[in-house]
Amino acid sequence: MESKKYIFHENIILLILAAAALMDTLDSFIVNVAMPTISKSLHISGDNNLQWLITAYGLAFAGFLILAGRLSDIYGKRKIFITGVTLFGVASLLAGLSSTFTLLIICRGFQGLGAAFISASALSSLISIFEEGKARNRAMIIWGTVNIGGATLGVVFGGLITQYINWHWIFFFNVPISALILCVTPFFVPKLSGRGIASLKKFDLLGTFLVTSGLITLIYGLTKAPSYGWSDHKVTELLVAATILLGAFIVNELKVPEPLLNLSLFRKGNVGAASILGLLVTGVGGTLLFFLSLYNQQVLGYSPVKAGLSLLPLLVLLVAVLQVVRKLLNRFGYKKVIIGQLILLAIGYLSLLRLPVGGQYINYELPSLIILGLGVPAGMGITLAATSGIKNKESGAVSGVYNTATQIGGPLMLAILSTIAATYTTKYAAANHTNLASAVHGIHAAFIAATAFILLATLLCVFILKQLPVKPEKSSLV
Repeated sequence: MESKKYIFHENIILLILAAAALMDTLDSFIVNVAMPTISKSLHISGDNNLQWLITAYGLAFAGFLILAGRLSDIYGKRKIFITGVTLFGVASLLAGLSSTFTLLIICRGFQGLGAAFISASALSSLISIFEEGKARNRAMIIWGTVNIGGATLGVVFGGLITQYINWHWIFFFNVPISALILCVTPFFVPKLSGRGIASLKKFDLLGTFLVTSGLITLIYGLTKAPSYGWSDHKVTELLVAATILLGAFIVNELKVPEPLLNLSLFRKGNVGAASILGLLVTGVGGTLLFFLSLYNQQVLGYSPVKAGLSLLPLLVLLVAVLQVVRKLLNRFGYKKVIIGQLILLAIGYLSLLRLPVGGQYINYELPSLIILGLGVPAGMGITLAATSGIKNKESGAVSGVYNTATQIGGPLMLAILSTIAATYTTKYAAANHTNLASAVHGIHAAFIAATAFILLATLLCVFILKQLPVKPEKSSLV
């Protein structure tokens, strides 16, 4: 879009979509810090039950992303976006009012459903509104800043709200934000009309059931693996069932005239390669806050608030680095930038192996956070690679595919790395090491595995990812 009269509106649109994305990201991480307090308040027994606060959200989020992307292409992105914000706001209000664990879990599931609708429609709106090139790079950098920053802020705010107010307000704060977004969206966000209700006659209901149930079964199995063990028959049965359901989904998509997911999308541009990279890099990056929060609280003895605040330098650096990344992307293209940042990310994870049992934060953890802050924004370049060369009419489906890959990456990598950490913790404890020393050895093992995944992503980027030329498409802002 070259007309200057739209610049102001574009900035408002970006602000609205980013605010909704911030709610999603914050909510994904803010509950982690509050879980012990919620457990005491609602008299929850057992870690396996408590983890449903995270699992219920993740199951609905990942399970419905592809469907949400498809619906945004049919009904229009703004309608699906408004639906998602409404669901998220109402579910947040009810979650804050919850007096029982069962009701809270149900509300968390509906929050995840709303988040899926928001995420798929918001990203596809960005693809449609901002022309490929500098305009989209800028939009994606801001989008990435919000998502990465929201993760760290979620940990910080979770501790502050829980410790100084009460846990109910970690959900209540979403309500006024949702209301404000709903008030301004009709006036500033364009309709970006979909294909129309007539296309529902050929809607792929079987594919919808297979992919949603398959993804939910997969995510559920992965989240149970750390507590049950990968060889447990319950985990094996869930993963086998997920494989069958997703395999049947692929067969179905190859046969139906109007598939829910056009598999040819994976051959378009970098959608397939970027989805794999997004799964690996976003998944590994999502575990960083988990393990550092664990280290700071269990090993260094930090309070939830102090543990969250210790990650603020990473957030501040990320915001600054993303501004530099935007210029680098415009000058060198996303492939070279991604490779450079993945190398920095691998170095950062390796530097975390220096974390000792009783070391000082400023001498050991802070230097690693600085290196990681330079590499974590690689996810931004990967998102640009995924959306390069994509037509507006395909943006909903592509955003659903890519978002689903990144959402699956989170629980997948957390399940793998948590299992590795638990295995090595137990091994060192059996060798008569102290509990703290054993915990540190387990965390180190997880960071080594994380480094291996990042190096794998680097190789895939070098040999598979393509640097596509920019071919601007006429903006859909009307």
